[in-house]
Amino acid sequence: MSFLGRLFKREEQPEAPAEATELYPHTAISLRWENADDVGDDKRATRFDCTACGASFMPEEAERVRAETGQRLKETFR
Repeated sequence: MSFLGRLFKREEQPEAPAEATELYPHTAISLRWENADDVGDDKRATRFDCTACGASFMPEEAERVRAETGQRLKETFR
């Protein structure tokens, strides 16, 4: 427990189960570029960040996440 937690007598929060983080939809992914000249070209993005949870993905991983998220959303709203 942290110093401030002990000082204000806060209980530690239980950790989220690992399954819940794997099923997180990452629907708010924003692109990041290394060079200003590349901005706007999706194929030149070097990193993809989920603005909802702060997770970062490399381009190959982001494509997988996008595909899985799209499939999950289709199944959810059928």
